[in-house]
Amino acid sequence: MESSIPSSDRLNQICMRYMRSMTEFFSNIELGVDTFKTINGNEFTVTSVDDKHINISIPGNATVNKLTLSLDEVRKMLESGQKFDKIKDVTTFFEKSYDRQKVIEQNKKNAVRHAYFREYLALQRLAYMFRFDAKAGYYLYPESEGTDDLRLRMNQGSTYEKNVTPREDISVTKHGLKQERTVAIMWLKLDIGGIDFHFRISEYKKSTQENWDDEWCDVDLTLQSRKWLDYHINSDETLLALEVEELRDSIDALLKDGLENYEHKECVEPDFEFHLYPKEDLRNNPRFTYVAPGHEILDVHMDFSVTFWDREGCLSSNRLLMEFDRDDLEKLLCYLNLVTKAVSKDDDTVKKAIAEGYIYG
Repeated sequence: MESSIPSSDRLNQICMRYMRSMTEFFSNIELGVDTFKTINGNEFTVTSVDDKHINISIPGNATVNKLTLSLDEVRKMLESGQKFDKIKDVTTFFEKSYDRQKVIEQNKKNAVRHAYFREYLALQRLAYMFRFDAKAGYYLYPESEGTDDLRLRMNQGSTYEKNVTPREDISVTKHGLKQERTVAIMWLKLDIGGIDFHFRISEYKKSTQENWDDEWCDVDLTLQSRKWLDYHINSDETLLALEVEELRDSIDALLKDGLENYEHKECVEPDFEFHLYPKEDLRNNPRFTYVAPGHEILDVHMDFSVTFWDREGCLSSNRLLMEFDRDDLEKLLCYLNLVTKAVSKDDDTVKKAIAEGYIYG
């Protein structure tokens, strides 16, 4: 079977034949006068020819009106034995020859640097250390996870000689200052009998005996239900820190059956009142003449009373009473524990609350 690839002798013969044809072609035309057409129909003239280049003028081409062809490149094309029908074929052919140039250009853009240059800020800190003649530096940053200190030591030696070792006399220690995560932005979201209840307590600090009556929390409250209710309290000092703590403790006792009698909690500010009801055996209540089997025990619940302010900013006689059942109370207690830092965000109950979406923010 004959090979389709021309031999080197055959290539030389083809090349010589084409070179002779090119010489005859250029000797028979008038440079700068005789016109030819490209595939696109643009007229061009050969303006000059020397030992290395062919210069062409294409007046009708708005993009490139002058072109210089390398005779060496034309020779390479002829030697390849390939067929060139489109400009893309020529481009693809010469891209292989430019691989080396591409590598050079990439190296210019992505220069090889010493490993220490990976963190410019680290180099800055080292420069400050030397500026003040210090051999030990500390980098302090806010930390919430409790990560251990990280000591970064300056290297000595060279990678070329494969003798890089850390120095003991010059180092930077990264030390995190642990910060407690703020809970000021966390909200409680509940559905209280068809009322969208959104509640937030911020700026809480543990109450003190000396200043309990001046330690206020900011409270946000949104109550919405269809078209009949749209009430808002925005960052108002309506609850004392002590009142928040007492409400937390009372709800905790209520849920654990530690509250034996009804408890009414009034606040210094008149916006909120809380009515806590322990479990009750309705059979012992004289108001009921008959109790259906299976409904003898009324479970714990709490009435959250909100007194409205009128348009003139005066306290009105209108109020809304919302009943919190056991499930609502457990969610409210979880939120109050989070606000008062009785538990952290890493507590399982809080994680569950955030995952279920009733504590958010």
